[in-house]
Amino acid sequence: MKRFLFLLSFCLMLSGCDPAAKPEVQIPEIKDLKMNVSSRSIQLTATYTLPAAVTGCGAEVEGPQGAGVLRAEGNEDGIFTLRADGLKPDSDYRVRAFIENGRQASFTDWTNCHTPPLPAISVKAESGVFSATLQADIAGTGQKGFLFGESEATLEPYPFADGTLHLHHLNPGHRYCFAAFVEVDGTKEVSDIQYFDTKDIIADLQADVDGSFCLRLSARPLYGDEVTPEAAGFFLGTNPSALEALNSQTAEGEWKAQANGLAACKTYYYCAYVTVDGKEYRSPLMHFETGFLPFEDAVFWEYILGNYDTDRNGQLSQAEADKVAFLPLFNLGIRSLSGIENFRNLNEIQMEENELTRLDLSALADPKIESFVLRTPHLEALVLPAVKAPETKYGGHFEVRSNALRGHWEFPVYAAREVIIEAPLSSIGLDKIQNDGATLMLTLTGTEIEELDLSQLAVTLTYANLCGNEKLKVVWLPYGEGSTAMIVKDPHTQIKYK
Repeated sequence: MKRFLFLLSFCLMLSGCDPAAKPEVQIPEIKDLKMNVSSRSIQLTATYTLPAAVTGCGAEVEGPQGAGVLRAEGNEDGIFTLRADGLKPDSDYRVRAFIENGRQASFTDWTNCHTPPLPAISVKAESGVFSATLQADIAGTGQKGFLFGESEATLEPYPFADGTLHLHHLNPGHRYCFAAFVEVDGTKEVSDIQYFDTKDIIADLQADVDGSFCLRLSARPLYGDEVTPEAAGFFLGTNPSALEALNSQTAEGEWKAQANGLAACKTYYYCAYVTVDGKEYRSPLMHFETGFLPFEDAVFWEYILGNYDTDRNGQLSQAEADKVAFLPLFNLGIRSLSGIENFRNLNEIQMEENELTRLDLSALADPKIESFVLRTPHLEALVLPAVKAPETKYGGHFEVRSNALRGHWEFPVYAAREVIIEAPLSSIGLDKIQNDGATLMLTLTGTEIEELDLSQLAVTLTYANLCGNEKLKVVWLPYGEGSTAMIVKDPHTQIKYK
């Protein structure tokens, strides 16, 4: 809004009008002064005597914003009119008119006036799904109306119609803004801009996936008697841009649908929809992630869910599995570790006193195990993942203790710095062991090995504890630097070089 007046207090001097000057010749006299005062403006009309030579006319206005001079042009009927805008509502002002003849001026007495307060405007909204009603109460007279739009930048005027405006064909779940206005004496007063939200057409959308990956969807309509839908249901799929409709049913005021046989470790997207007057409306797109199928061993699966199902949804997602770095499995009675390959970031495994008879870790795609401790009495077969050292850096500690691991066992390419084996093996292959430190500490005990060849190791043996092997008669070491390894052995075991 324009500032009040032009605040040109020096205009009198520039125009030759000096309020303090005494007229030396007769000048026209202002006979009548009329004013119309509104909240933000004063309109002034003055009549002066004719005939006379008039060089200028106008008015002085003083108020809380300061003082100023407004100039006007008289007409041949001896009347001039001017308007002061930008006044402060509910404030005191004083006004006097003047007329000039040459360098002399004649003034009326000061007239006091008070600008009325702004019209009181109150406005509210009641919204449904596709419609809303605006109501306004505006005090006083003047041109009245509403402003409505999807944003402040798109507000458009609407007729007042007895203080009520009915809006239709709105979008569900959408925010709109509105205000009311009144225009008095050319000045428009606007209430504060407010907002309302239309109701969502769909509520309480829920998805429940059980352990067998059966999905149950439900949603509740919100439209009540306002809308008669032609269709309603759900969409589901792994591609958010290519969802498929599910067969749905309505029961007890809800839509329901079921999908069986979802795939494991997939992200599914879903939403509810309703069709009204040929137009489809959808809820916001949601998603969930299916986890792994239950592991073979129920005890192992229960342990995993109890410790690593962080969102407590009865499933193990890949994201949850990837956070697992350490598996401590002590005295749980586990018979199978099928599913352990899903823990792609395992750093340490410790298993003691379980019921395993076979452990196959070959499915670990990119093993990062730095510590492996297996102490279980019934293990008959152990398959480790092959690792191309030193690209994958194993930590150094590998320990297996089992009363049932017999026959020949071949250590795969495995980056280990310390190997401890206590098992009745008849032979063992260690020549593939590699690590980035190029050294190895070895402990073998309880074996049935008769001859142990360590001369072909790919790493330097720095320590070997070979006590407790009753049948071990000969240990072969390489000539050279490797022969300086510290060997702890029983008296019946001999050290030979080749």
